[in-house]
Amino acid sequence: MSSVNLKNGYFEIDGKKQFILSGEIQYFRIKKDKWRKMLEGLCEANCNTLSTYIPWNWHEYEQGKFDFTGETHPSRDLVSFLKLVKEYGLNLVIKGGPHIHAEFSNGGIPKWVLSRYPEVLCLDNQGKPTGNYAFYPPVTYLHPTYMELVKKWYEAFTKIVLSSDNIILWQVDNEVSYSLSFFHYSPGQAFTGDYNPFLVENGLYQQYLTKKFKNIEVLNARYGENNTDFTLVSPPRREPTNEAEQFKVFDWCEFREKLVGMYVRSLIETLFELGCRGPFSVDDPLLGYDTSWKGIYDQVKDPRWQVVIGYTYYTGNMEEESIGYHLSRIEFTRASGTPVVSNHEIQAGNVYFLSHWKQSPSDYDLIWKTSIGFGSNMINFYWFCDGYNFLGYEHFLPEMNFSSPLDRDGNKRFQFGIIKKIGKMLKNYPEIVETTPDYDLAVGYYHPYARAGKFNNLEGIGNFELSKGGAVGSFIDLLGVCNINFQMLNLEANFKENIFSFPARLVVVCYEFLDKSIQKSLLDYVSAGGHLILLNKIPLKDENMQECKILYDSLKIAKVDCLPKGKGFFEINRVGYKNYDFCVYDDLQVYEFNDKNYSVDLTSFSSGRICGFSRNVGKGKISVIGFIPRVFLDVSRNFARDYFVKKSRDGILIYERKNKDFSLLTVCNLLEKEEKIKINQKEFILPPRQATFIIKKGEKYEKWEEE
Repeated sequence: MSSVNLKNGYFEIDGKKQFILSGEIQYFRIKKDKWRKMLEGLCEANCNTLSTYIPWNWHEYEQGKFDFTGETHPSRDLVSFLKLVKEYGLNLVIKGGPHIHAEFSNGGIPKWVLSRYPEVLCLDNQGKPTGNYAFYPPVTYLHPTYMELVKKWYEAFTKIVLSSDNIILWQVDNEVSYSLSFFHYSPGQAFTGDYNPFLVENGLYQQYLTKKFKNIEVLNARYGENNTDFTLVSPPRREPTNEAEQFKVFDWCEFREKLVGMYVRSLIETLFELGCRGPFSVDDPLLGYDTSWKGIYDQVKDPRWQVVIGYTYYTGNMEEESIGYHLSRIEFTRASGTPVVSNHEIQAGNVYFLSHWKQSPSDYDLIWKTSIGFGSNMINFYWFCDGYNFLGYEHFLPEMNFSSPLDRDGNKRFQFGIIKKIGKMLKNYPEIVETTPDYDLAVGYYHPYARAGKFNNLEGIGNFELSKGGAVGSFIDLLGVCNINFQMLNLEANFKENIFSFPARLVVVCYEFLDKSIQKSLLDYVSAGGHLILLNKIPLKDENMQECKILYDSLKIAKVDCLPKGKGFFEINRVGYKNYDFCVYDDLQVYEFNDKNYSVDLTSFSSGRICGFSRNVGKGKISVIGFIPRVFLDVSRNFARDYFVKKSRDGILIYERKNKDFSLLTVCNLLEKEEKIKINQKEFILPPRQATFIIKKGEKYEKWEEE
């Protein structure tokens, strides 16, 4: 078995550092006589790794009946496929489910599991199978019947796979998110599941409450209830109408998150017991709920194994606004604590949910190169080749023809050449994996804000602000289009670990409440010389909704008022900054003071009242902006560049990852015409809608020439 170690932010395989450039080739969707041609194409594209699912329902086609040698279907011959991968000298990423999604029938879960064992189904707040995910019913995580069936599946496929000595990663499950039923916010989403009796009738939910509160009277005080025992506490089944009910829903959402971590850890434990030593991976847990990843990672890490959190990225056309979102996905991954920033799925074709967009070569060029430029050290092209959903295993369409780099016969499409060039560059400069991104500032996020977005909370926290990771919404887009490069910082974990190891400027979007300990740490950061920039509101409560004015009091504010934006789209606030004004599609917080020891940064255009200010505190400074700047208008970009002191041009974005002696600059020209830039007095020509790699060694900058 290959010696695989995750260290210093990259994969070290048999003592050699590698950037993992992988292609998703799913043998079970490809005719067996085409396998070799697909692998030849992967190698020609300069990829060093093959990734594939191993579908449970494909191989255990009837309960207790397995086929790994192609007796019932040629494309079930996993044994031969693994030998072929080894023959071509490729690393291997194994993804054995049990759930794989993959646009495959029942997400890889056998039909007989769902029909013969209905007790394992996830139930909604009415006690009915969760039905908000139309493709197939989700199951109850950790249900003993389900887990016993999974163990038998793991035993069967690992007997085959453990003979391969080129495995560098074992992915457990896929996009663990109750089959998407916890994806972003929609009314009642917190109550779609899981109310399976195994969990909520003297089950894991009650065990979670017992561990959290220890004393039933503490729980009763928080929930406004009169329970005599933890076993008698029932879960919430509707939106909260008061603060006590809101606490209960908050905790219910936290339980659902922790259940995912417990489930993933149980799967890793099972694989470990069967002889798999990792590293293990978790792909996009709680799909799209990026702020939860630190908590998931903390649950599954263990001294016995290494584990990575991986992100997925699909965008359709690559536009300016896509940049900030892509960067945030990478930075949320990094903030999770994962030892390597790895992409497990990056768009390589016109996938079905983006089929109304037809990607051009430039879209793929920008998507893939920016992932490297932002600091990823693993990319998996999904899918690398097209194929079929064979009869009986259709998802909702039999064709898997999404213009991947190779068609179903192994013929090359236009994006194949782009991958080949990228692979060559990575081979020529292996030291890239030892570089880290250069940041302009840090953006702090507080996961409970995202948790509040799962239900109709009483704090006024809406999904519009939270849709891109729970902290900032389109503020992230604004930073992205202005080329203000940001590091994501988990305020509940990272910040308290070392408050002095982050950029001198820290931006935090705040609402009414924030942990008391975090408020104190933020003030310590400022007192030691940091610059804290608070957007939207100054917190007045702690995590228990009790008065807590640590930050507020440090600012010596006499009064705060709110200027509502109005109900109509065009009923907006206008804000004055320096010699211009711009529109704000938010309520506006305005401030009054008893002293003069502050500077006025922004004012309400209509009233002249202060809506942005700065004040020196200790050795540092706190700045407050009483709204969330957004990306809507060009003038917002002018404001962001002025306020955060960043010189950049619309449509020209530069990212640098570096170490002491080497740098990789990725320069993106998103415009439709050729542009020029100067770096260290040297001029570079930028082709339209393309990313350009520029290598710096010592003081010398050279463009990577793509032959």
